[in-house]
Amino acid sequence: MRLLDGITVVTIEQAVSAPFATRHLADLGARVIKVERPGEGNFARRYDGTVLGLSSYFVWLNRSKESLTLDPNSRGRRTSWRGSSNGPRRSSNPDRLCEDTHHDNQGRMARPVL
Repeated sequence: MRLLDGITVVTIEQAVSAPFATRHLADLGARVIKVERPGEGNFARRYDGTVLGLSSYFVWLNRSKESLTLDPNSRGRRTSWRGSSNGPRRSSNPDRLCEDTHHDNQGRMARPVL
């Protein structure tokens, strides 16, 4: 049994700080679900194609994570995430939210109280 087994973290992240932090949470046993933009996903996927067509940087920062695309500004999707099957597998509400998007996005995004 690992320290964070049974904990679910949903993360809306980019760059390095949050992906690196949530990678450690996943290494400690947390279920980490990475939310990516519809259509394009995380821009870091395309830095290079070294690891089976994915960027080595992206693979290194996102190992052990699940991923889904979701528009956090879409009310219908936000509502259906809670306790439904919109995630990679059926999930109840997450235990924690990690978010490091640009500060202009923070006020517009629906942020669950955890």
